[in-house]
Amino acid sequence: MDNWSKEHVNAVRLIVAELDRRIEELQSVRGTLLETFGESTVFLTGKGKTLSEMSKMADKEEVDRLTPGVKKITRSDQIAMYLRAVGPASLGDIRIALPDVPDNSISWVLSKDPKFVRRDDGVWDVAYEPNEDTE
Repeated sequence: MDNWSKEHVNAVRLIVAELDRRIEELQSVRGTLLETFGESTVFLTGKGKTLSEMSKMADKEEVDRLTPGVKKITRSDQIAMYLRAVGPASLGDIRIALPDVPDNSISWVLSKDPKFVRRDDGVWDVAYEPNEDTE
């Protein structure tokens, strides 16, 4: 960690805090579902799976269908949170700060997502602040 600047360390802390908040939110939803339906067989998917079995299946489309309104943290969200916390950063710095995000995903998101812009000095930044209408 000697090579990490104070801003990078603080950015990572902010990202982890946001992830923890969202995990708590999802655990609360899970708790409510378990209180409501228990661990008995629930035919939410038509497959007769218990909630625990369903959570282990991790079928993204099924989870999205069953959790409407719960915002998912995307790769783009992770990169944007980091850049908002520390300001413009090089691709290398972003990769170091987000070790759990595959390098190819970072490169793809930065080059394809219009919310990011590569400045003339070669660093990446958030081009605009998204709102409900643009996401």
